[in-house]
Amino acid sequence: MRSVARTPQAETLPADRAEAFRQRVRELRAERQFSQQKLAEVAGVSIGTVRAIEGAQCKDPGIFTVDRIAHALDCSIDSLVDLPTPPARAPRTRKQVAG
Repeated sequence: MRSVARTPQAETLPADRAEAFRQRVRELRAERQFSQQKLAEVAGVSIGTVRAIEGAQCKDPGIFTVDRIAHALDCSIDSLVDLPTPPARAPRTRKQVAG
């Protein structure tokens, strides 16, 4: 029997972010007129996963699940978990070396 190495789990979302995530998924799903079943199909996750997320039974859906749902809802992961968008960086310039 072959063992499969598992990557360590990330910490669960803080309660306020988890609630924002649940509400945002529900909100965007409704805007796109997706049923829970339709979202599950488009995202490639189970209907049980969608129901658990929206019903607050899923404490940590995992980054791959969040990514699939974000893609299905045509939004960024940051907007789903209510993370602030980082400010744009100024382009780097190459320092000239005195010769």
